[in-house]
Amino acid sequence: MFLLLFFIGGFSESFVIEYGSYVYAGSIIISFLISFFIDHYWQFLLHWFLLSIVQFLFWAVLMFICGHYGKPHNGDGWIILLLPGYFLPFLIFVSVLIKALKILIQKF
Repeated sequence: MFLLLFFIGGFSESFVIEYGSYVYAGSIIISFLISFFIDHYWQFLLHWFLLSIVQFLFWAVLMFICGHYGKPHNGDGWIILLLPGYFLPFLIFVSVLIKALKILIQKF
């Protein structure tokens, strides 16, 4: 999806920043929702975390390429890079908390 945005946007940094944030946030939310339906929860959680980090790094590299070799972005778009720093740990914590509550409810 990120590469598709990269080529559709014609190496436009602002396009990759704006729509890449939607793709990244959507993938985090979908992974969060899927985590409740997986039997191997802890393994999935680790893969979810690692995949999110890899997606984020790939997205940051595409933005760097766009900014240096494509159409630059004049705004303050790099602030969107804080997205995983705020939401990923929070969603993982909430996911673990909900999973623990489900286990406690099943025991009683």
